[in-house]
Amino acid sequence: MHRQRHLFLALLLFLCGGKGSRAELYLVSQPQADLFHNHRRAASLGRGTVVEAEPLPEAPAWLTLTLQRQTYEAERKLFLSESELHATSSGRLADAASAIQALARRLDAAAARRQELTWALLAVRVDRTLVYATLQPAHVQPAPPPHPPVTVPVVRYVDKINAADARRAVKEWSAELATLTREFQALERQRQEAAATQQLAEQQAAEGRRLFAAYRANPADYRRDRHLVTAASADLFQNRRIIAALPAGTVADASPGPVAGWLLVHHQGQWHESPAKGWQSRAEILAEFAARQAQDAQRLVALEAEIRFRSAVTEQMAQIATCLRLESGASHYPLPASPFRAGLPGVALLRQPTLTAAAGEYVIRGRARELLAELAAERQELERGTQALESQVATLRRRLAERQSRHNSLLPKLQAAP
Repeated sequence: MHRQRHLFLALLLFLCGGKGSRAELYLVSQPQADLFHNHRRAASLGRGTVVEAEPLPEAPAWLTLTLQRQTYEAERKLFLSESELHATSSGRLADAASAIQALARRLDAAAARRQELTWALLAVRVDRTLVYATLQPAHVQPAPPPHPPVTVPVVRYVDKINAADARRAVKEWSAELATLTREFQALERQRQEAAATQQLAEQQAAEGRRLFAAYRANPADYRRDRHLVTAASADLFQNRRIIAALPAGTVADASPGPVAGWLLVHHQGQWHESPAKGWQSRAEILAEFAARQAQDAQRLVALEAEIRFRSAVTEQMAQIATCLRLESGASHYPLPASPFRAGLPGVALLRQPTLTAAAGEYVIRGRARELLAELAAERQELERGTQALESQVATLRRRLAERQSRHNSLLPKLQAAP
């Protein structure tokens, strides 16, 4: 009976006395709202408390409300009316959507530049293995008459890209690519966090609407809701003595207690006190689930995109290796075909020589051998990294599926009427 009287007094705190025509329902939107009587702090209300109040005529920045036949004042900024909850929630959701769109645009730009620099670095390394070959007639000493002078054709080789330009480009682009990759990863993390924030905003708005509706239906018991034991066990107290311990996974009806950090839990027809830290409310469970699923789903998208990018780089390296295949022992051999498809971004970032129209491209065997060895090692490293990412994708997919399955099993218990 003592616990029941205690609960009754606690719930009575939420009941409002009669107010004028300007009175309306307000929800505590901050962790705590202090109540003042005669300019002194007399009590406080926790987040999620609904009260009937009205602005003070002489001080609109304050509300006046009556609890247990006592009139209090509280700062208006700590509360939201139903219309303000709707406006605030809509604004937060719009801000979250805008943030996600802005991040998506920045990521698209960063991904395009990253791809461009990656292809450019491969292209400049390939071009260092190439020379332009032109035939130039060379006249030798005239032969004795009646023989005509002998003309011997001479092949002149010109580097497609000189070493200094190539080194400078590789240095600059590599530095930019390293910075861009770090920025890209940071943006991806921000997008994952923004997706979670958007879900949290939706769940918080839904909980606010539920509290207003529950108050209208039953002002004396509107905070009562389903709660889940998340600790190894949750002790139940009566008269300051532990009378039971509920195991993890137990679902029961509970309400915030009159003492901060404690719940009043309904168990076997009676109300008992229990530390709140061992429990999660239905609203908290739904919000956490939605946020985690959204965050992990976005991370899955990012990992799959990274795998596709790495696969494209690996395929491009294989194409380069095919085109630079080493011919017989010739020191120079014709390039059979361009290793890059037409219009590939970044390939033409370096200024090209002016002799391309009249000269053929030849591969320098020694340079090609070095590049092929480098690319073989880099391809192996890329493939190992891709395998690690694929393992992360598999783990993440399993985590999403298992969390969804656990949530689906728990949901009927959480949705049961209190």
